[in-house]
Amino acid sequence: MIRIAQILIVLFFLNSQVNAQFIQQGKYVIKGYIKGIDSGNIRMLANNGNSIADSAIIVKGAFIMRGTTSLPERRLFSIIPGNWSFRAFIEPATITLSIDTNGAEHHGRGDNKWALIWEIKEQGSAFSDVYEKYKKETNFKKSFALISALNDEAKSFKGNSASEFKIGNQIDSLTRSILKRQKKWIENYIHKYPASIAGIYLFNEFYESSSDVSLTYLKSTLQKFSAATHASGYYRKLQEIAASLEQIQINSLAPDFALLLQDKTRFTLSENKGYTLIDFWASWCAPCRSAIPELKKIYTKFHSKGLNIVGVSNDRSWNDWNEALDKEQMPWPQAIDEFPNKNEPSRVSVLYGFKSLPFYVLIDKDGKVILSSKDENIMSKKIEEIFQ
Repeated sequence: MIRIAQILIVLFFLNSQVNAQFIQQGKYVIKGYIKGIDSGNIRMLANNGNSIADSAIIVKGAFIMRGTTSLPERRLFSIIPGNWSFRAFIEPATITLSIDTNGAEHHGRGDNKWALIWEIKEQGSAFSDVYEKYKKETNFKKSFALISALNDEAKSFKGNSASEFKIGNQIDSLTRSILKRQKKWIENYIHKYPASIAGIYLFNEFYESSSDVSLTYLKSTLQKFSAATHASGYYRKLQEIAASLEQIQINSLAPDFALLLQDKTRFTLSENKGYTLIDFWASWCAPCRSAIPELKKIYTKFHSKGLNIVGVSNDRSWNDWNEALDKEQMPWPQAIDEFPNKNEPSRVSVLYGFKSLPFYVLIDKDGKVILSSKDENIMSKKIEEIFQ
């Protein structure tokens, strides 16, 4: 019995040493257990979302992946058949994922069905531990549930504008409250741990969720991170956004672009003469569609005085875009943005650095930016000032 115990201790010690060396080399082990899926194939996607970084076979609801990663990241996973997807944190460590398909969000119809899994417990990832602490201390789950309930309630009031408006105000108020808590938590975390990849990830997530982060705040926050975070994709992405926003500041030369029009001919911004309002919109964007009547009034009033408008759609589907154009009958050129990578934003939206629609950029005769704003009223007032 003594010899067996000694052997087990030695084996445990050796196994610990192997794991430590494995982790030091930037390698990970992911052990996964899935409730609700007995077999299939699971894939971990690369950062661009278009290629497979790792994969494994699911056997009796379990799988294992082994690979290398240079820096901690949150990765997208997909499971087939069934078109399931979820996100998990990956870093050099032995990580255990407990995945439950109960409560997954199901989307799409027919052959285009997919489901997003929310119930995931992750062990062994320091990155995940920080994220869970963040969600708990900012009361994220409860707030998210309240917003989801309000969205469901709003659906029952469809057509009742007063009730929809009331629910919308409640959602906006709750969202502002969440973002305020998150902002304070992230600021405190960055102050304590400026070298943390988790910190730059959380700030990136906050930036994507908030529509009111100024260029000044973005740049000043990025300066608080130490060099240890600068190789992270999250840091580089926010740097690129800051650079894009610099390009659309007042008196900057508007970034040039060329896109296809509805008739498949190409529109190039720099070839367009005179004052030009770029209307970034999409067929699925309700505020964009509701702003169209006002844009038509502006165009009718000021086009003869030298104002041009070009619409740039963020639609992925040409059919949806064409259907909206046929319905709205806008009398100015309409171009559609391009999506070089399936799971990433469109090319021109990245070039102009905006996160929400509608978005307006007004440029002068020399192609310099006069105004960039998401506010229809600010845009309208500026045009009135110029042409009156």
